[in-house]
Amino acid sequence: MKHARIYIVEDDYVVAKNLSFLLESLAYTVLGISETGEEGLLQIQKEKPDLVVLDIDLAGQLNGIEVGKKLKEQLHIPFIYVTAHADDATMAEALPTEPWAYLAKPFNENTLRSSIELALYKSHQLQHGPSPAAAEGEMREKKYTLDDSIFIKSKNRLVKVALRDILFVEANDIYANVYTADTKYLVNYTLKAIAEKFPEAVFRRVHRSYLVNQQKVEALEYNDLIIGGHKIPIGKTYRDDLMQNFDVM
Repeated sequence: MKHARIYIVEDDYVVAKNLSFLLESLAYTVLGISETGEEGLLQIQKEKPDLVVLDIDLAGQLNGIEVGKKLKEQLHIPFIYVTAHADDATMAEALPTEPWAYLAKPFNENTLRSSIELALYKSHQLQHGPSPAAAEGEMREKKYTLDDSIFIKSKNRLVKVALRDILFVEANDIYANVYTADTKYLVNYTLKAIAEKFPEAVFRRVHRSYLVNQQKVEALEYNDLIIGGHKIPIGKTYRDDLMQNFDVM
């Protein structure tokens, strides 16, 4: 969604300016930058952006999580958290505010763009179409076969991807990354929902964070699978069941 209007709340001036330049280079409109949560809320109410990029560790009376809660409950404006701290305690405090994405610093251009596009898409769907929860419920209702294809949103288009071309799926917080031989797609579904939809005879959970296409496995090491040049860890609880599916001479 090019030309989307974005507001930045970040107390590190250098980080904020670099982020602003990066967003503008990606064809987004930056409405402004605030260093504190208090100033940010005032400006956000005035500017009414499409999305807020919000640092969790803000100086001032309000930290980013408190600002995020107000954005959700009072202003109903989608926001993305950015933070240098992606520890379990911070995540546990931040996730109940329901951010549309969560980025750990440092992040690259592709991660930032995909997170923004996904947040904007989800916001649009919530206003004009089925909610993410309803969409995930609908996803679970239908089981795919290996001959099926799915459409995945990538930038400003929907790309057709054959299930047989998918190498593996990786959990990414409340989203998932779908890998083919040459592309990684960020999708608006959890790994669990995808596992329930994909054909079980081919796609197997090998780790709490990975679902793999068994037909794409190139080699097995003691603790890893090799698929398309990627090393996929094998979880201890999945190892014995997994090995029964491979003919070893």
